[in-house]
Amino acid sequence: MTTRLLDDINPKVGTGRLGNCLIGPCVPFGLVRLGPDISYPQPNSGYRPGKAIIGFSHTRLSGTGGAARYGNIRVMPFIDEPRRLACAPWLTFPATHRNWSKPVEESAAVGFYSCRFEFGVTAELTCTQRVGVHRYTFPQGSEPRLLIDFAALLQGGSAPAGQSPYCEDWEMEAHNIGGRVELLNDRELSGRTETLGGWGHHKPYTVYYFIRLREPMSGCEFAGEKGCIAGKTAEGAGLRGVLSFPRSVRELNMEVGISFASSEQAKAAVESESAGAEFDVIRGRAREAWAPWVERIQVEGGTTDQRALLATSLLHLFTLPTNLAFDGRTTPQGGPVFTDITCLWDSIRNANSLWHLIAPELSADLMNSLLYQADETGWLPDAHIAGHHAYQQSGCCAEILFSEAARKGVTGVDYRRALAACVRNAETRSPAPDYLGRHLDDYDTLGYLSTNVPKGCVSRHIEYTYQDWCIARLAESLGETEIARRFDAKARRLWNLWDERVRAFMPRRPDGSWVENVNPDAHAWDGWNDPYSYESSLRHWSFNGLHDIDGLIARHGGTDSFAAFLDEFLERPAKIEKETRMHIPHLYQFVGQAEKTAKRVRRSLDTAYLNSPDGMPDDEDMGCQSAYYICNAIGLYPIYGRSFYSVVPPLFERVTLAYGETGRFLTIVRIGDGARVKAVRLNGTELGGTLIEHALIAEGGQLEIETV
Repeated sequence: MTTRLLDDINPKVGTGRLGNCLIGPCVPFGLVRLGPDISYPQPNSGYRPGKAIIGFSHTRLSGTGGAARYGNIRVMPFIDEPRRLACAPWLTFPATHRNWSKPVEESAAVGFYSCRFEFGVTAELTCTQRVGVHRYTFPQGSEPRLLIDFAALLQGGSAPAGQSPYCEDWEMEAHNIGGRVELLNDRELSGRTETLGGWGHHKPYTVYYFIRLREPMSGCEFAGEKGCIAGKTAEGAGLRGVLSFPRSVRELNMEVGISFASSEQAKAAVESESAGAEFDVIRGRAREAWAPWVERIQVEGGTTDQRALLATSLLHLFTLPTNLAFDGRTTPQGGPVFTDITCLWDSIRNANSLWHLIAPELSADLMNSLLYQADETGWLPDAHIAGHHAYQQSGCCAEILFSEAARKGVTGVDYRRALAACVRNAETRSPAPDYLGRHLDDYDTLGYLSTNVPKGCVSRHIEYTYQDWCIARLAESLGETEIARRFDAKARRLWNLWDERVRAFMPRRPDGSWVENVNPDAHAWDGWNDPYSYESSLRHWSFNGLHDIDGLIARHGGTDSFAAFLDEFLERPAKIEKETRMHIPHLYQFVGQAEKTAKRVRRSLDTAYLNSPDGMPDDEDMGCQSAYYICNAIGLYPIYGRSFYSVVPPLFERVTLAYGETGRFLTIVRIGDGARVKAVRLNGTELGGTLIEHALIAEGGQLEIETV
């Protein structure tokens, strides 16, 4: 029987040691992501189970690693007198010990979070696209108060706030550099907060807010970095305020509008989105906002845990990026502008391919936003956060995105304009290639990235050549033969770093000599700083030349030798559930050993993903972990940048995919409960092998996967 996947979502999945997923409420692509912040140091999500909570902030990323970002406008309820300090921050809540605010009860559901503190206050949270909605219940006869930290920011601990980290300015801890707050009346406040730093770049950004309380205040006092501030207006860095309420108040309701554009937009959000509606009504709306996205997949069968993981993965898949159209920012064509794209380097591995299938309109909106940002700045972004281009972990994976989408028939995008942007991005000398474009000096003169490139020179080289191949395929699809020829020639540079002695891509100096005494199977603990390969070993990266898989197989001595090498490699104790490794088990499909793909994938799904806070093996990374689970669980795993899927036995007896708003559907039926694929049939016609082209399923139909 088919039931609503919405009912199976468990927001606690991935909120533990790994994952960095949100436990608090949000709506798809919303600007407000409201949730609890633990005490310093904090992950990007702000939260870890079992830790003391210092308040509830309104902005954050979901599922990302690295230095923290956002955590703006933090609210903490407490009772009785605030603690007054002799130095900044001057005013704070009256904590009596470090675990004073550790929740004694917690619950989470779609669009809702609540907790109860030992000191007697219960907090409940829900939201709209731009409004955080709070409901606090205080003990009878207590003195209700709220601490609002207008300067609050999540602090990940990579360097003290306001100081540059040892290596990277794109990992500089955020710090507040200014702001303004005004008490408008006994129910409303308005202002802005100005920030410098956080993951991705160190450029400033401003968050505007408007706060409306249902119950009137009995008092309000402000403080800044230099001390307490008298009056109804305060300006400067480090602003915070304590709001007091009469003892007669037991339930306190608050709406906090957030905008990147203006205080007027923040106020308009409160007046149009929450608009004084009852808390439970807004909670219901937040829940139902997910239905059109999560329920693009329907399943029958599977275990309770498998359904929960599938449903929760769909929620994560559609959490980022942030849609600024909610905040009044659109392209000249009227489409949404997106920020908090963190990053295409992650999502391109599988999440964007899944969007092409079940949310093609969303894919088109994202690509049009990228083109708009390229027109504004001259460069396509690979990552974009808080309104600015951010750090690139290789080149720009937008080139892969456009190419794959065009070849899969995603409509609504001017692909000639996209091709021009990709060519410009790939061939223009960049003033800052870690953020914009590429490191081109070595790549164009030597034909490879040498050790002149200080970080990830080998992995960047591999990715540049794949991006070039994808540009060639986009050009080819548009009849631009000269561009296709030029970029195909660049793509063949892949093998310029192949070292036959170790059967891996290895680093070379500018003079052509190999760097000696480099172990291709070793990797630095801080993989993002490795001089040769980013976040994975050189051996892992040697499986990433996806534009010449046949060449890779040949260099390993043919199909049998390559399969044996994969056998040995995958028995090593390194997890495959990481961006650059997720496709590796599917390479067995290219040498006719589909049963090994099925075995490795099923082991991964069964052991690395759990229906629990610690149920995710790595950072979620803009849908990457989620799409890995979803695609393997439904039996169709995309090979990113290519136009085909690897077929594995689905976890569910029947899966129905809605192809966005096209009116087309694909039904995947599992026949048998076996561990490997025996046959694949589309609309009754048997297909050869377990690699199937997107074109075959583009119109929908019924795909039968028979297992033994």
